[in-house]
Formats: sequence, C-alpha cells, structure tokens
Amino acid sequence: MMTKDQNGKFKNIINYILVLLGINGVICILTTIFGLATDKRLLGSYDLSIISTINKLMWNIQFFSFWILVLGVVIGSIVAMIYTFFTENNS
Repeated sequence: MMTKDQNGKFKNIINYILVLLGINGVICILTTIFGLATDKRLLGSYDLSIISTINKLMWNIQFFSFWILVLGVVIGSIVAMIYTFFTENNS
C-alpha cells in the first residue's frame, strides 16, 4: 500500500529528475551539433589532430547522454504508471 505524499517530497524528487533529464537532453543536442561541426567529411582536407579528438569526444558524450536520456524516460514512465495505478486504487 502506498502512502500519501504529505509534504510533497515525491513531487520535488520528480521535478529534480525532470530538470536533470532536460539538462541531459540539451547536452545530447549540443554534442550532436559539435560532433557534426567537427566531422572530417564537412571539414574536408582541413584536418587537425585536436579537431579529430574533439570529434571523438563529442560523439562519445552524445552516445552516453542519449542512452541515459532514454533510460531515464523509460524508467520514469514505469514509475509514473506504478504511482498512478496505486493512487487511483487507493482513492
């Protein structure tokens, strides 16, 4: 049996998680843009080792931030479904 959220702690936790997922989404988008901007196919013959390093770093950050975002959305939706199920049955 789930107890009522007396002082709003659950709501505060959910808002905090949503802010983190929003920041992670922004990181995902920015690293995709920077990764594309430093791509060898766009730069052509202009090749510096630091640009290649930045490109690899951006794609790695983008890959992991995307999967963290996906897992956060999936786990968050499961938690929301369980929370809704228990609160509707208790009412």
